[in-house]
Amino acid sequence: MKKESQLHHLNFLIDTLVENGELSVEDITGLMLVDITKYRAGFLNSKELLKFRKEAIKINFAKRKYNQVSHLCNLLGKLDNILFHKHKLYFKEDAQRIFGEELYRGAKKRNPYLHGIYKNLLYSESNECFNSDKCMVERITYPVLIASHIKPFITCNDTEAYDVNNGFLLSKNIDSLFDLGYITFDNSGKIIFSKKLPNDVVKSISKYSLDKVFLNNKRKEYLVYHRKNVFEKRFNAGV
Repeated sequence: MKKESQLHHLNFLIDTLVENGELSVEDITGLMLVDITKYRAGFLNSKELLKFRKEAIKINFAKRKYNQVSHLCNLLGKLDNILFHKHKLYFKEDAQRIFGEELYRGAKKRNPYLHGIYKNLLYSESNECFNSDKCMVERITYPVLIASHIKPFITCNDTEAYDVNNGFLLSKNIDSLFDLGYITFDNSGKIIFSKKLPNDVVKSISKYSLDKVFLNNKRKEYLVYHRKNVFEKRFNAGV
């Protein structure tokens, strides 16, 4: 295949990713069967993509053309602004919004023992303040609470990664908003909201705040980092 033709096929694949949001390896294999000159839109919609994915599986295309499929996936993995996660291709911005900190855990593994201590200390701190295990923001006793890093785990050195001051015990909803940079906190514990956050979400959680008892000087230092490097940045740039 000539370089010009390869470029056209690659652009077709990228535009199909734009249209569908994600592409599995099976989808990518199916796209290798497409005569792109027959699709004036310049991409496949979900129904068309499903057709070629099924066709590729039916003829065992991935096994017969293993080298070509591997070469294409390797090439895609090297492109800027897109990545593979859990065997699917995403734009980095979309993957960060969907998976948050999970996206980077493969690059830096947690020490289960140290993380367990870190999490237990946050539970103890919450219990001491509220006489129960509660979200430090909503003050609600959820069945599942998240030991949420202020400075993201992936950017921490070994000391910061398991420093109890680099964390809050949060509900899944608050953790997700905080982790992705849709909210942060000022040094008094007041929530600062991103302009990207829908008004109904702001309204529903604006009554909450971090209790000042959790805001020692070390945590305030970590919050400075969060406000500068995470707030309104992670969901935009996949930081």
